[in-house]
Amino acid sequence: EEHNPLPGPVYAGGGYTPLSKAIRTGPEAVATLLAAEPELAWEVSTGGATPLHVCGMSPRGQHSTPLLLDGARNIEARDAWGYTALQRHATNDLASGARALIEAGASHTMPSGLEGKGESARQLARRLRCYGVLRAFQQYELAHGNPLPDDEIEL
Repeated sequence: EEHNPLPGPVYAGGGYTPLSKAIRTGPEAVATLLAAEPELAWEVSTGGATPLHVCGMSPRGQHSTPLLLDGARNIEARDAWGYTALQRHATNDLASGARALIEAGASHTMPSGLEGKGESARQLARRLRCYGVLRAFQQYELAHGNPLPDDEIEL
């Protein structure tokens, strides 16, 4: 399709993938589906979204993040808009999923955007007032001996 120069599959009209539907249902549905088809953890759906990105789109979905981390090939994969799964979690204030991602090694300071010139997950959380995620980032930093930025108070 020439209308969208961004990478990622073009919507084929089939609706949500089975794994995306399972993520919306909850961790039990995800575990059942992955037990039968573990390779689904690697799928890339419309807009370049990985299953970890889909987890970052809803409060219920975030709870499937830990299940998908073991099977994920690249936890820093970017969607068609240049966002990582952690940046998606940050913009939606999904602290539980964000915590799982940073503990698995996802960067909360890496810039977003296809050219890597956008805001980091940390900056997004601050700007959008996603205080649950910002608190998770602060707790992670302090637990690892990293000071908070000078212009930030501990939440």
